[in-house]
Amino acid sequence: MGLLDPSNAVEARTTINLEDEMRTSYLNYAMSVIVSRALPDVRDGLKPVHRRILYTMDESGVVSSKPHKKSARVVGEVMGKYHPHGDSAIYDSMVRMAQPFQMSSILIDGQGNFGSIDGDSPAAMRYTEARMSPLAESMVADMIVSGGMEAGQSGYAARKSGRDTVDFIANYDGTLLQPTVLPTRFPNVLVNGGAGIAVGMATNIPTHNLGEVIDATLAMIDNPSLTLDEFMAFVPGPDFPTGGVVMGAQSIRTAMETGRGSLYVSGVAHIEENGGRQRVVLTELPYAVNKEELVSRIGALVTGVASDKKKSRTISVIPDHQRILGVSDLRDESDGTGIRVVIDLKRDTDPNLVLSKLRKYTRFCTTFSVNATCLNAYNQPEVMGAMRMVSEFIQFRKQVVRRRTIYLLDEARDELAKQIGLYAARSCVEEVVKIIRSSKDPEAARIGLMAMSFATNGELGALIAACDPDVAVPEFFTLSMAQAKAVLALRLSSLTALELDKISERIQTIITSIRGYEEVLNNEETLKDIIRNELAEVRAKFSTPRRTRIESFAPGDVSEDELVEQKAVFLTLTGQGYVKITPLDAYREQSRGGKGRAGMETKEDDFVQKSMVCNTRTPLLFFTSRGIAHTVRAYKLPETAPNSRGKPIVNFINLRPGETIAAVLPLPEDKADFDGKFMMFVTDRGEVRRNRATDFSQVNKSGKIAMKLEDANGQPTAALINVLLAEKGDDIALSTSSGRSVRFPITDVRVFSGRNSTGNKGVALTASDRVVGATILRHFDATAAEREAYLSGGSCVIKHPDKEDEKVTLSAERLAEMAEAEQYLLTVTERGYGKRFSSYDFRTTSRGTQGVKAGTFSKVTGDLVACACVLPTDSLVLVTDGGQVIRTPVSTQKENGQITEIRVMSRTARGVKLFEIPDDQRIVDVAIIANEEEPSAPQFHPL
Repeated sequence: MGLLDPSNAVEARTTINLEDEMRTSYLNYAMSVIVSRALPDVRDGLKPVHRRILYTMDESGVVSSKPHKKSARVVGEVMGKYHPHGDSAIYDSMVRMAQPFQMSSILIDGQGNFGSIDGDSPAAMRYTEARMSPLAESMVADMIVSGGMEAGQSGYAARKSGRDTVDFIANYDGTLLQPTVLPTRFPNVLVNGGAGIAVGMATNIPTHNLGEVIDATLAMIDNPSLTLDEFMAFVPGPDFPTGGVVMGAQSIRTAMETGRGSLYVSGVAHIEENGGRQRVVLTELPYAVNKEELVSRIGALVTGVASDKKKSRTISVIPDHQRILGVSDLRDESDGTGIRVVIDLKRDTDPNLVLSKLRKYTRFCTTFSVNATCLNAYNQPEVMGAMRMVSEFIQFRKQVVRRRTIYLLDEARDELAKQIGLYAARSCVEEVVKIIRSSKDPEAARIGLMAMSFATNGELGALIAACDPDVAVPEFFTLSMAQAKAVLALRLSSLTALELDKISERIQTIITSIRGYEEVLNNEETLKDIIRNELAEVRAKFSTPRRTRIESFAPGDVSEDELVEQKAVFLTLTGQGYVKITPLDAYREQSRGGKGRAGMETKEDDFVQKSMVCNTRTPLLFFTSRGIAHTVRAYKLPETAPNSRGKPIVNFINLRPGETIAAVLPLPEDKADFDGKFMMFVTDRGEVRRNRATDFSQVNKSGKIAMKLEDANGQPTAALINVLLAEKGDDIALSTSSGRSVRFPITDVRVFSGRNSTGNKGVALTASDRVVGATILRHFDATAAEREAYLSGGSCVIKHPDKEDEKVTLSAERLAEMAEAEQYLLTVTERGYGKRFSSYDFRTTSRGTQGVKAGTFSKVTGDLVACACVLPTDSLVLVTDGGQVIRTPVSTQKENGQITEIRVMSRTARGVKLFEIPDDQRIVDVAIIANEEEPSAPQFHPL
């Protein structure tokens, strides 16, 4: 019969279900990975491989007081005795415990290349050397008990004497014993954290500051009912070895409380001045971020292309909105003293925006997912909050100290019995020597010694009584077997050389120690005091300052706009489309008639077209000549010196060929401020349209049609000159280059729901005339006689051709009411002439008329450039087509109340000289600066 004959099969075979076998085997595998590989123990914060490495190094004497030993030697010892897995896994675990950028407090003191924060691999184990760090020695200190051993003794004998502090189990082949947990003296699970992936679960515990964790542990020992807020007063959050900033008070609190959460971690950077330019310097990185990869990513955002250096090929193109513009150089200057990644910026680059892009599109700002899963005291996986971990450590530490104390107490009692026996033998040394010499062998000598009776009526009795005062001292004392063996263990010469006084002193010392041990076991507070003292000792030796800052706000709480420095700036836009912002402080205020300063370099055929004062965070609506609206934050425009030209506006707004910027309108920060407000669109042909402001609260990046200003053939029909915010009840005033102005209520223009129409006719123009200014005025009902009386000081005489003259006098109440509602309008001409006049001198007329004269203008004054409402506390910024800019106050009052600046004159007056300009230049734009008591948030009036 063949071997495959069924009759040859083993009779005792079993049939099993494959599904059941796979389930059982996989569960066994899963539990093995969870318990024996991937998860740290909450008591010592170590995974089995880390525990075996430290235990082996301690067992082999590779301690901090001894020279470093080859890493390969340690790995071989670990693998051969306790960890039957790959040598590379053991070495990698060993390397991690020696990396200061991974561990809050290193447990292994490495010598050689143990890797770097750049992701460099460590040298092979045959090249590197290692030994335990002093802190790691405190984790195994209680496994070496000094009774009967020399100080610092390690190895099997020491291990054997220390087994009682923790439980030991057999190694993988049953030939050796290994500890199930190390009797650490500090909460290592919080201090050094840990990460691992098991089956169906994972762990990721952040590192914390050793000193803070010990302080919190001491507080919990004193008060087990400590609240989370009280606990976090000691440990405000993680403390990563690489520093950085952890953001988000609520997320930190959640992670500390539940053991789960997501922490926002950012690197640290500062801004340096570099010869008139600025640079961004990164000095700290988020935990577990590879510096080399971060620098490579920054380079990709600068160049716009992400490349694979190893394969020398392009991986992807960076989207435009992620690009970091304005960088002149990027380099890594890191050395042994710390991290320093330098990003040199061009002159017009805002470093805050660069930092914002770094946080948003690189791992300079990242998240740390907290999953504090670890094994509890019963070897079961459990997610624990920080307070639970400390509580578990305290309970574990109490057990260790109790077991250590019990061991020491037993040892002390054995030693006491031995010393009593020696004292008794020495007190009758002649008889003892005689018995020993007359005995044929040690056993006979032992029996002979145990048969002796020692009188207890002397010092011996006193010593026996001191050992246990509650037990009566017998009349005679006999040696026990252990005591007799201790006597026989001594040479006769050593026995006879013993001094009773010294033995007595030794006995008293041991008795004192025993009383102390018993106090520890019987008194909980004494036990706690020992734990406190040992914790304080570790803190005094190894605590370090906190490296990671804690910020209460989270990245989502702070927008990119809020990262920008808030300051007043002056915006200018040239006819050829060059735009810039300049800090307002760069323009000194001059008296009327000053020559100003060079405000911008312009080409010979270019000139400043638009200017305004705004805030760096102000959202600006740009309206183009084709009636398209675009939104840009002021800080995104180039910030340059006053004499710089700026950059083309096409870098910030999508413009079609031939399309130019016609108007700029600042928008309120809060969109709710649009409620009940209207936008008044004014063209150079005198057309006015009214829309609800909310129609333009949202403008897409590609722009939004604001007004259709083209015919069917795409040719322009008019140009938009201004857009104003107004409220119901306001008046709008339009001024033309010929010096005519018309004022009418905005309600004379209906609200348009669409955006195709150009609106209604606002002012009548001649063929050569154009609208140059538009402003909003508060409407106030007053008769012509009241207005004339007010302008005359309170009373006036109205002459009538067909009846008697009428005298009009305003009451004090009416005079005060009109004074409160009065506004002043300012006119400025091309040649720098200007004046102020009262709004009561500007009567309301019908829409669509030529209006009234806004002044007397000639070739000397030039055409009208601007007519706008101003306050006495305002200042002007005047801009010429040659690029000169000057600031001048609207009015300055002396103590006597006299106005020394721009005079208030009649509406038809020519005005006074405001600005000395060269003969070949003309004023092209005027901006009004509101009262700057709060320069960080200035108000402004566009013209």
